[in-house]
Amino acid sequence: MLYKVFHIKHLIKLFFVLIIGVFLSIDSNFAQGCNTNVTICTPGVAGPFTFNTPGPAVSTCLDFIGPNYAYIVLYITQSGPLEILIDGNATTGFLDVAIFNVPQGVDPCVATLNTANQIGCNYAIAASGCNQFGTFFGCPSFIPAPNVTAGDVLMIVVENWSGSSNSFTLQLGPPPAAQTGPPDPTITNVSAICNTDPSIQLSAATVGGTWSGNGVSSNGLFNPSSAGIGLHTITYSIGVAPCDAQDQITIDVQNCNACSIDNITSSVTNCNVDVTGSISFTNPPSSGQLIVEDCFGNQQVFNAPFNSPIAYSLSSLVSNGQNCTVDAFFTDDLACTASTSVQLPSLPTVDAGADQSVCIGSSVTLSGSGATSYLWDNGVIDGVSFTASTLGTTTYT
Repeated sequence: MLYKVFHIKHLIKLFFVLIIGVFLSIDSNFAQGCNTNVTICTPGVAGPFTFNTPGPAVSTCLDFIGPNYAYIVLYITQSGPLEILIDGNATTGFLDVAIFNVPQGVDPCVATLNTANQIGCNYAIAASGCNQFGTFFGCPSFIPAPNVTAGDVLMIVVENWSGSSNSFTLQLGPPPAAQTGPPDPTITNVSAICNTDPSIQLSAATVGGTWSGNGVSSNGLFNPSSAGIGLHTITYSIGVAPCDAQDQITIDVQNCNACSIDNITSSVTNCNVDVTGSISFTNPPSSGQLIVEDCFGNQQVFNAPFNSPIAYSLSSLVSNGQNCTVDAFFTDDLACTASTSVQLPSLPTVDAGADQSVCIGSSVTLSGSGATSYLWDNGVIDGVSFTASTLGTTTYT
């Protein structure tokens, strides 16, 4: 009897072959080809789901002459036999179903291209609008349920061979049959890398999701050079709500073009003890600050981006006659530093001259020594005589 049913179905298919081209040419509402847009991760009845236009022909039993197809990703969280029912909204017509195991690191659509990944294919024997793996649901088109393991990712391909249904639901049998859950988005950890390293391919426990973040493409190719030096948060998202999940990692891109401060100069420019100089460098960090600091803690700060050389100026240092160290360093690369020193002038020893006793109305001249110029109070000009007009002792500074 089974042979007879298959024989009749093949005869019917000859008719469908003649009209399939016309049907597909007007079916503009269906999505194009294999996709991972639909996932199931909750118990009970899922759907209804609509059909798409076909992707590449896959499996050992699907004809790929039917008008439309559906692609469902199933994440297994409990091991057991895969008791599953695919039930069309019409009670007639053939629904054929192939189930593929998706190997670690392989896109579900790519996995269907290899029949070695197929774990079950049910070429429906009854035009009942349903298809079943196992015996729990009582659909007349059934084959034994394959055993699956927690952590497996499955791709289910449904062929709407007759075109009788325009949607279908999917249902798993209760435990101890296999159960489903959300995908595992866990990202494989990445150690610190150099900004000069080539691009690397990021990976996650369940593939097929989308990557986002600085320096990463949507398929997970991370370019440290375009990301830049520093810490970068990378996000991986997979699935469609409510069967979606997300994970994040931080990638440390380090500056492996060694920064160096090649030269730093300093000099005292005036009697106010202002120190100026120039700093030249190569391969500076792309962020942070360049700080120039003198021995008294005075600082001049330059913000990124840095262009060599940079001129600096530190004002009003103390005239103490000692060497003063001037340090330059980058805050985002503390190993990139340099120092120089400058001799600060000493304060002069100034002498206002000997005290004088004069008669009122007499002429007096005050002259300082030990410096190059002098400024007196009380209106006195150095070396210029003036008349003593005040009786008593007067101090001149």
